Amino acid sequence: MVASLPKTVWIELTSKCPFDCIFCTRKQERGNGQHMSFPLYESLVNQLERPEVIRLNYSGESIHYPQLAAAIRLARGTGATTELVSALGSATEAAVEGLVDAGLHRLSVSIHSMDEGQFRRIYGWGELGDLRNRVAHLLGYKARRGSRYPELDVAFVAMEQNLGELERVVGYADSLGVTQVSIHPVIERGAGPRRFPDEVDEEGRLRGGFEARVRVEAERVAGQRKHVAISVARPVKPRGVEEDRTITTCEQNPWDTMHVLANGSVVVCEVQDRTEMGNLQHQTLAEVWNGPAYEAFRRRYLDGSHPVCQGCPWRRSVPVTAGRNAMVRGWHPQNGETVEWSEASAAMAVGRDTGAVGMRLTGLLPPGLSGENSLSIRQGAENVFRVVNGTEGMLAFEAAVPLAELTQFEVEQRFCPAERGEGGDIRNLGFALTGLRLEYGAERKEAVRRLLDRLEWAEGWHRWRWARPAAKGGSGISVVVPSRDTPDILGATLRGAAAALARVEEAGELVVVVSGAEEAGYAGLRREFPKARWLFRAAALDYGAAIAVGLGEARYGWVYLLNSDMALQDAALVEVMALRRDDVFAIGSRIRMEDGSGTESNWTDLRYLDNDAAELVERDPDGLEGPHGCLYVGGGSGLFRASLLRRWARRTRVYAPFYWEDVEWGALAWRHGYRCVFCPASEAVHGRRQTISRYYSEAEVTRVFERNRMLFHLRNLGGVRRLEERLRAMDARSWGEIYQRGWPWATMLARREGPLLDEWNCERL
Repeated sequence: MVASLPKTVWIELTSKCPFDCIFCTRKQERGNGQHMSFPLYESLVNQLERPEVIRLNYSGESIHYPQLAAAIRLARGTGATTELVSALGSATEAAVEGLVDAGLHRLSVSIHSMDEGQFRRIYGWGELGDLRNRVAHLLGYKARRGSRYPELDVAFVAMEQNLGELERVVGYADSLGVTQVSIHPVIERGAGPRRFPDEVDEEGRLRGGFEARVRVEAERVAGQRKHVAISVARPVKPRGVEEDRTITTCEQNPWDTMHVLANGSVVVCEVQDRTEMGNLQHQTLAEVWNGPAYEAFRRRYLDGSHPVCQGCPWRRSVPVTAGRNAMVRGWHPQNGETVEWSEASAAMAVGRDTGAVGMRLTGLLPPGLSGENSLSIRQGAENVFRVVNGTEGMLAFEAAVPLAELTQFEVEQRFCPAERGEGGDIRNLGFALTGLRLEYGAERKEAVRRLLDRLEWAEGWHRWRWARPAAKGGSGISVVVPSRDTPDILGATLRGAAAALARVEEAGELVVVVSGAEEAGYAGLRREFPKARWLFRAAALDYGAAIAVGLGEARYGWVYLLNSDMALQDAALVEVMALRRDDVFAIGSRIRMEDGSGTESNWTDLRYLDNDAAELVERDPDGLEGPHGCLYVGGGSGLFRASLLRRWARRTRVYAPFYWEDVEWGALAWRHGYRCVFCPASEAVHGRRQTISRYYSEAEVTRVFERNRMLFHLRNLGGVRRLEERLRAMDARSWGEIYQRGWPWATMLARREGPLLDEWNCERL
């Protein structure tokens, strides 16, 4: 997993800085600071082996490094992308011109406010006008020299006190022609009293409210400034190791990145800049990189046992599940692209799967700058495939290789689009991975063929179908809340439900199904909601089983299913009940996400794909007036006709433990001539996956979702042949579950429920 030598290197040219920013710990950690000796810097750069990125800054202000232009030229000579972060306002005009003359690729200017007074308070020194003047001089000098470098972007450290300035900062960036602004939510670093208690909790994680405000403000400003890409740099939440098969990584991982401080100390990352791996004053780069200190750290980093890494907000544990790939090192962030671009050297882990005999990779290899370009694919010490591009354009390729846990890629010549005259992308690119699928043997192929043959045969069997079920009505409403031991969030859900029920003029009841918990833990909530009917089950129930318990006890003809991480607005029930009709099966409330995102809305649709199962679509209801048809109503925030729901809930237990059963309820309704309706006037606020994420890893949630997506298509939609390749490549566990649950009669009978949904689109309603 480890690169032969680091590919991305942060080099602290200096730890001196005239600024005293309120979020910076440089002064406490470095004092007056020092410049790195140029011979040490020169030795370091000369020891690097095909580096990809050299960032010439860390805690100090590199614009004041005496040999900065020479340092940039030396780094650029390695072929690496050279980058620098600067507050810029303290720079001389000569230093600014030196950035252009030396050919620095990218300059990130730190701008945290456009208000004069707030600027001085945040930076502790300097004036906003000086920053504006230096930026103007830089752009003017670039224009006079006819240079495209350095590319300019803006970095904004977000705090409660300056979040309102984001709009002005982005507006200023837009006026300069800057197309990228990165937002860095503030972090707490170093010992001493906490400085940002409103933004960061005691464990160093962003507070949910602050994080949501940052993302909402970023989305709002991005909507106003269409030419500026705004990104939030900090991950949402740290993740622990939930499974044995994970790859631990982060932006500054020990597989291919390194930090070198001004005194020659090598440290693993900016969070652990006191953890020294060695010192280049008396060791070579290779000795440090391959030394015992780094090896010991990597082992603890990988298995999740390092205490600092465990709580680090930048850390990600990527599950390597069967048939899935995880990018270990040497890959560029996707930034909205549909392909994965590698660096010149990269590695990828692939989870093994029973029955798979190999994998097939598809990709694009750029041309060489001079002569041929080549890509070598290695597994262990063996070259298993080689691609050669002797053309002047991109070469599409397909490689069939053995299935191995780790596959490495080496591209002979790096491709920088900007320097080839093909746009403004200054990244050094290796190759583009456009697809990966596992190859299975004849047994899987034959099983898939038999399954699809039987399902197509069943479509032509017209002698018998399920009769259209009668829809029993009745007044009144039962609100059923399934909860798998979530007393901490259940209170808010029940308060919202009780308030909404109080607005209903018909009879109503609140039914709470608690599983996997003891009654004693809910004594406080039971006192607060004495009129609720509490149903306890000691064993943990999956979603369908919990719903069945609640439906069995519900007294009224209409049932509102409410997840325990959902909060109804006061008028939510009144609005959905007003839309009950003889031909209506379900009415859904509009979902608003607690984090401000548009992840879910409950206005649902379906999209067919050429060679895969159909996908769900959450449509944007902003501006929608009045109710509208939808594919299905989510089982966590919708009103259902109880007689039909009881019937169909029994038939959808195949989707256990969660997801897609409510999609099939909606599909069955439409297949039998009933409607599902979206009601934007009824609203519920959702904290996404607050329950599921407590008991299932992200990898398992993804696996079950994909398995059930396939199963839904097989049971309800036409065109099953389009799933053939996808079913052949499915991981062994999911395939076994589908084959067992769907072979041969259950899926065939499900397809007899009524006319299949073909090319569904709710715009037709």
